[in-house]
Amino acid sequence: MIEVAENGPGVPDDEVAAMFLPVFTTKPTGAGVGLNLARQIVLAHADLLTNQPVPTRSALFRIVI
Repeated sequence: MIEVAENGPGVPDDEVAAMFLPVFTTKPTGAGVGLNLARQIVLAHADLLTNQPVPTRSALFRIVI
C-alpha cells in the first residue's frame, strides 16, 4: 500500500464524487487530468486508488497494490 497525504484543506464533500472524473478541476487554469490520469495508471495495473476521508479535512490518497 502506498499513501499520499497532504496537510491542506482536503477535498470538500461535494467534490469527492467528481474528483477522479476527466477534466474535473477546482482551479481557474487547471486542466483536470491529474487525479484521473493517476487513477487510470493504477487501474491499468489491476490496483486500486482511493481517497480516504481524514478527520482533519486533509486529503489522503491510497494506492493498493
